[in-house]
Amino acid sequence: MTATISLTRPDGSPLILHHLGGSGEEPLFISHATGFHGRCYLEMAAHLSSRWSVWAVDYSGHGETPSADDSVTTWESFGEDALTAARHLAPHGGLRAFGHSMGGAAVLLAHLKDPSAFSQLVAFEPIAPPPNDDFDVEHLPIAVGAERRRPTFDSAEAAIANYASKPPLGIFTPRSLSDYVNYGVTSNDDGSVSLSCTPTFEASVFRAAHRNKLWESLPQIDLAVNVIAGVVEEHQPSNFAAGVAERLPNGSYHPDESMNHFGPFVVPNQVAHTVEDLLSSTSS
Repeated sequence: MTATISLTRPDGSPLILHHLGGSGEEPLFISHATGFHGRCYLEMAAHLSSRWSVWAVDYSGHGETPSADDSVTTWESFGEDALTAARHLAPHGGLRAFGHSMGGAAVLLAHLKDPSAFSQLVAFEPIAPPPNDDFDVEHLPIAVGAERRRPTFDSAEAAIANYASKPPLGIFTPRSLSDYVNYGVTSNDDGSVSLSCTPTFEASVFRAAHRNKLWESLPQIDLAVNVIAGVVEEHQPSNFAAGVAERLPNGSYHPDESMNHFGPFVVPNQVAHTVEDLLSSTSS
């Protein structure tokens, strides 16, 4: 069982934070990817909990944190959510974090708002794409695909069976897939379950990624950032991960071609060991 607490966002709405395990004095913050939620990382957290007290947030519109709107046009709110969580976990600043995809970007956005909140970020393929004036955001393939996702299943078991039978979730470990579904759906009166992060909301988050100006702001971020990337693929975050690390004044690049963008759910033990090594290498 995970312990769950409700924080208050700047607009007065709730922000859900989960304790994923560990009794260490130092907290470690996990910041999740688009369409997922904090407890997707329970299996990975199990390998980190011997040293840290591991916490994970559900960003607005994901997991148990509701969204006031059906869509988003900016990622600024995710940066605010990360900052709210950080100030709770480390009131005096200096929080260490692992951020996956959007989650890495959220921590970087939080740092721009308050440079004291975090002391180190291990970012797995953070989303900070370089500007592209020719990019058609409305027809972004990953967003269009999200809009076509099936929103409701007869049961959580039916959802797990469906996802396990095909890519991309079919390569997840059984534990990661189970946690994604069981903690990422809401129950309906007829016994069916629906995705907490709706297809429409998820698609809007993907589109908003290409409207933010994080790439341009990277040189202003003096946070220690270790950028992990899997195999480099066209039209994937791995394709610009090295560029993100290069633009960060205190960035470093750590490629591993044995993984893809879903590494934390496919090889959670391997990713956890990498995270632990990177955090330990800069510990005082």
